[in-house]
Amino acid sequence: MKKALFFVLMVAVAGFAFANGQGEEGTDAMTSPTQSVIGGPADVQPAAGPDGGWIIIFEGDVTVDSEVTVSGEVYEEPGAEAPRRKLALYTQDADRNIIDRFTLTVPRLVIEHVNTRIQGGIVKGDVYVDAEGFQMRDATIDGNLYFASQALQDAAEIDENSTVTGEIAVQSM
Repeated sequence: MKKALFFVLMVAVAGFAFANGQGEEGTDAMTSPTQSVIGGPADVQPAAGPDGGWIIIFEGDVTVDSEVTVSGEVYEEPGAEAPRRKLALYTQDADRNIIDRFTLTVPRLVIEHVNTRIQGGIVKGDVYVDAEGFQMRDATIDGNLYFASQALQDAAEIDENSTVTGEIAVQSM
């Protein structure tokens, strides 16, 4: 009887581990921290890279002297339908009302990650989009917004609370 109970318990544990993605090949692309918090300029590129969190949280204004590229294939959580990233340039209260807005000053921000959203603050510099699903929500680009193709520009979602101070155009990277 003890052997049978032990066997059932082991099968249950193995089934649970498999259902949660353990033991599956190819899941490495979906493993990353949930969030990346920006404490200073040196944190920005690692957070925006393939090992960063799906949400990049700014806690103040940050100036980066070199190009920053949002890249990789990062998911909000294991098993999510599609990869996505969010540059959260704000803080919010418990009701999700924006309290403070921050500025990321960068010579060039390159978006190579699908479904990337800039939200709640300001990117001061030019933004180049070379991935599907680009979004701006309640944000400002104090510079130009360039897309690698007309299709990417046409598919971008820029809400009525967002502003681009420069030109919005198709331009090769």
